[in-house]
Amino acid sequence: MFHSQTLAKAISELETTADNIKNRADQSSEDIKKLEKYLSQKFIGIEIGINVQDHKIDEDHMKVFELAGMSSVLQFLMREFLFWKKDETTKKFRLIYETHSLKGDKINGYKIWPEKKPLIECSLFDRLRMHEKLYLLVEHIKKLV
Repeated sequence: MFHSQTLAKAISELETTADNIKNRADQSSEDIKKLEKYLSQKFIGIEIGINVQDHKIDEDHMKVFELAGMSSVLQFLMREFLFWKKDETTKKFRLIYETHSLKGDKINGYKIWPEKKPLIECSLFDRLRMHEKLYLLVEHIKKLV
């Protein structure tokens, strides 16, 4: 396939990695769908969520970015949440991934910018990361009921 044996070897090794990523993606999607089905049978109408990750942005970080000339269009991820709640678009209960980012510019300053979407529709990167944290939401639900 490739003239270079080194390149062919690297591609062969990459193929294994790609298969592993695809398998992880399929498994996480399946778990998300199964958990949504389970929660919809048991907890429909009950909105619940947890803060799964905080990212610290302090004044020292902001000063470094300003000195580097990067403060004109800034966006920093501050918090990540997992929710079992009604999706605003479909009006169905779903597992929702929500982030709160700090966005800013020189004119308007900084403000918190929330973004939310069903977990199953998130990027592969976010879906795989949050898949590892779904048990936290389940543990939280167990404490409340």
